[in-house]
Formats: sequence, C-alpha cells, structure tokens
Amino acid sequence: MAEGNRISVEPIPAVRGRIYDRNHILLADNQPVFVLKFSKDKIEDITETINRLHEILPDLPEQKLNKFEERLKVSSKYRPIYLPYTLSENEAARFAGNSYQFPGITLVANSNAPILSAPLRCMHWAMSAKSIKRNTTA
Repeated sequence: MAEGNRISVEPIPAVRGRIYDRNHILLADNQPVFVLKFSKDKIEDITETINRLHEILPDLPEQKLNKFEERLKVSSKYRPIYLPYTLSENEAARFAGNSYQFPGITLVANSNAPILSAPLRCMHWAMSAKSIKRNTTA
C-alpha cells in the first residue's frame, strides 16, 4: 500500500517530428507546452505556496491564481490538479530554477497538437470546405 502512494504512473506523450514538403518547406511543427502540476498531498500551506509562486512568476493572472487556489483547497488530496495556464519558455525556466522551493509542484512539458504552417492551413481549410460541401449536397 505504501509503495503505491509513493510511485505514480505518468503517461509520456510520443515525440512528434516536423513535417516538410518535397521542397523542404516546413508544413507542421510541434511546440512544447509547459504547465504546472500540483500534488496537494505534498503541499503544506496552499496559500503561502501560491503567493510564493506569484512572486517568481509575476505574469500569472492574480484572478486566475485566486480561483485556482480555491479549487485546489476543495480538490482531492491524492489527485493531481493542473494550473490552467500555459507557461512561456522563460516562465518555465524561471520556475525550473526555483522548483526546489515548491515541493508538490511539478513542471510538466507536453507537446501540443502540430502547428500548421500557412500553406498547410490553407490546404486543410480547402479540403474541409470541399468535404462540407460534398456532405451538404448529398
């Protein structure tokens, strides 16, 4: 039982590559998304932790932090909860350098959906429009 409380299973998303056309023009790319995961069972004082977090990440909207703090207080102690805010690379680096001060908060880097380049967005839009037209005329 104690072993199960200490070890957590984390899914690791597949790393996706860049997509180029035959002329080596970048069509789709992936950008990392940085979020903070809170493990309430490892945080002693939620209010103090949120205040210290706001000190090192001053661009975090205060209203969003206050709402999140209330949500965190009533959430399950053993279920991780994510701050609904995407950190920039600079904010992620700043938090990573200070992460030792925040037991119970983990920086998580995920790869979001591919970012389509302009030529691919146009092609995707045209194909979607053609599909919609075909489905509505049937």
